[in-house]
Order: sequence, then structure tokens, then C-alpha cells
Amino acid sequence: MSALNQTYREYAPHPSLANYVQCYWAIKVDAVPSQPLINRILPDGCIDIVLELQPDASWNARVVGTMQQPSVMLFDSPVQYIGVRFKPGGATSFLDVAMHELTDTTESLETFWGTTSTLLLEQVQDAFADSPQQIRWLELTLLHHLRCSKPRVDTLVIQAVNCIHANSYLSVRELARILAVSERQLARRFYAHIGISPKSFMRVMRFQRALTQWQNLPTFTAIESDYYDQSHFIRDFKAFTGLLPSEYLSR
Repeated sequence: MSALNQTYREYAPHPSLANYVQCYWAIKVDAVPSQPLINRILPDGCIDIVLELQPDASWNARVVGTMQQPSVMLFDSPVQYIGVRFKPGGATSFLDVAMHELTDTTESLETFWGTTSTLLLEQVQDAFADSPQQIRWLELTLLHHLRCSKPRVDTLVIQAVNCIHANSYLSVRELARILAVSERQLARRFYAHIGISPKSFMRVMRFQRALTQWQNLPTFTAIESDYYDQSHFIRDFKAFTGLLPSEYLSR
């Protein structure tokens, strides 16, 4: 049985894409594990394009919509993934669809990019095992899309996201008042550009902040992480990870 060798790296985007892309990432498992490796992916308010590259199988490219529940990947053979993680609201300039149609689903990238998706996979295949070069081909494709299409970023949604990051205690009503729009209009634009409602997005962001603190601070209380009490934290933790905190730690 071979020892598992897994690597994960993130790469910063080109300055021209910094308003749209949070990062590029690469995962590589280059040996067969003695037991399948479980990789638990948690909601983060983002949309990804993911290329799955298996040496002895067909390669594929897909769009992963905004998640409201966890997803589990099992690594039981050598595999490589590369991807782009869009900032909340950043994917609409590259995918001609209302983002709520992708929520909690995956769709073939060919649906949106046609033959460009096939060409990208061929370029990435030629650079197999060279993650930086593979990322470069992905980035060049994004830059090409940006040059050939009209950017569709909703500045109001971006302002809303920035407000949520800056003030974790905001309610949807307060956010709508700050932006001088109705709650209904704010929700409509969130569904179109992020895929979920402002309330759901706030809930995901609150959980992500709490998860970071919980994993990095020697002492942690739910109240310090914007939760009313421990039970609310545990409820969201179970919803977004599928596990209780004690189970998550043990795995």
C-alpha cells in the first residue's frame, strides 16, 4: 500500500481579474491511499470552476454553484484538481446564467463555454503535473472572456458584500437601508449574482468567521463570534459541515 501524498496550493489572480477572482487553487494526490481520503468542502459564498484531471480516465470541467450544505469528496486514486474560486458576485461576468440556477448544483463548463472548455482541457492536459502552467492556461481563458464580453458585476451587490464583511451584526433590513434599496430588490440581486439570499449569505459568512476563530484560538465562545449562544453555533455548524464540532475535530 502506497503512502498518501496530498498537496494543496492557492495562487493569486492577475491584477485585471482581482475584482472577480478570489484565488486559483490546486489539489494533487499522487499516490493511492491505503484508505480513501475524505475531503469535506464547506459553504463559503463562492462559485468555482473545477477541472478534474485523472491520469487514466476522462478529464472534465464543471461549474460548482454557491453551496448551502457541505459536499464530500473521496480520494481513492491519484487525481489532480485545479480551479478558480470567484469572489461573491464575481462569476456573472464569465457565466451567462442567473447564479441561483446553479445553487447547490454542478454543471458542465461546456454548457457555458462550449468548445472553449474543450480547448482549455487540452491545454491543461499538455501541462499535466505543472500546476502553475495549468493555472496560467485557466487564467488566460478568463482574461479572454473578460476582453470579449461586457462585465456584469453588480456594484450594489459588491457594496453589500463589503458591508457584510465590515459589520457582522447587520440585519438584512439595516443593509437595505444603508444601500437605499428595498429588501425585495436586494434579495433579487443577490439571487442573480451570488445565488442565495442576503440572509443566507450573512449566515454563511458568520459561520466561516466562527470556524476560523474556533480552529485558531485557544479559547472560543460562540458569543464572541456573533452567535447568540452555543446552541445557535452548533446548529449552524451541523448544517454547514454535516457534523457536530466534536465529530469534525476527530476527523
